[in-house]
Formats: sequence, C-alpha cells, structure tokens
Amino acid sequence: MNTARRVSFEVFGRATPARWSYARVQSRARAFAATFLATDTDRQPRVALLLDNCVDGACSDLACLLHDIFVTPLNIHMSRDEIVWIFDRLGINIAVSDSEERLRR
Repeated sequence: MNTARRVSFEVFGRATPARWSYARVQSRARAFAATFLATDTDRQPRVALLLDNCVDGACSDLACLLHDIFVTPLNIHMSRDEIVWIFDRLGINIAVSDSEERLRR
C-alpha cells in the first residue's frame, strides 16, 4: 500500500474525523523542523513542547527527533516556576504551545 495515502493519525472530536496520512505528517514535521532550525542562527534550537496531546505536538516531536534537535515535552499541569526552572536549566530557546494562554502562565 502507498504510504502517502495510509492514515498515520486520526483526530476525533469533530463531525468528520480528520485523517493525517504519513505524507501529510512528514510534510508538517519538515515544516516544523525548518522553522526551528531557522529561528535562532546563533544557537542550536532547544525546543520545549507545552501542549495537550495533538497532531501538532506529535509532528513537532517527530520533527525534532528526525532532525537531531533537542526536545523536551512538558506536562501542561506544571506550575510556572517549574517551567521557568526547566527552561533555564535546559537552555530552551523555542516553545511550542497549543494556546497563547498556556504560554502566558
């Protein structure tokens, strides 16, 4: 079977589930990687994922893993102080989140 058409992710919660093929996931992961690698030219990207389980979270994580970019997923229930400590300790320079509210904490 052609992997470009095979379903990798299926997102429910809508009237019609969204189906993400392997090709679409690969394209999204490449786009994330390109953005991460172009963000800070003086330093290697160090990415924190602060979002619920979702396709963008999986694609962001996959992008980092495939392109040898440091990544750490964070628990969305962590306190602001815990997140700041992790960012400082790990030298995080990119944060991926599913909402502006979550980033403002």
